[in-house]
Amino acid sequence: MAKERGQVEKRLAAEWMATQYAGKTYYLNYPIGPVPLGITTANSAYPWLRKVDGLAVVDSTVHVVEFKVWSPWDGLDKLPIYKLGVPRTPWLGSAKDYPVKMILVTPRSNPVIEATAALAGIEVVSVSGGWIDEVVQHIEWLWSREGRDAMEERRKLRAWLGLE
Repeated sequence: MAKERGQVEKRLAAEWMATQYAGKTYYLNYPIGPVPLGITTANSAYPWLRKVDGLAVVDSTVHVVEFKVWSPWDGLDKLPIYKLGVPRTPWLGSAKDYPVKMILVTPRSNPVIEATAALAGIEVVSVSGGWIDEVVQHIEWLWSREGRDAMEERRKLRAWLGLE
């Protein structure tokens, strides 16, 4: 499931960034923060850095974008940390001193998430349509009684077959 989650969020990020920032430069899976002590280059620091799903510089503002399909709360947790990392990211050049706009893109928002995001200065963008609706429908099915029962039956079958 983790692999599927990552693939869904990466696809959403690629499609949304390409549409939202058409004709502009943007980055996916962008490393944020300072190079850790004892590491001599940005390349060798890469595994140690936090990575924001999407980053773009628009009109002298750095946009940090997090994409969350399963748990929008995780995106709300991460974005303020990314914002703190922008001024400490040397490879952003002069853009590291620009104001930061935090954006959470999700198909599963609700009034509580939106109110919490507003308090934190995070813009929530709700997405829907096409393949993402199918994913959300599947998520909702997984949490339904029918879905939980089906998954339990699947676990039993896998155990019986010796696959667990």
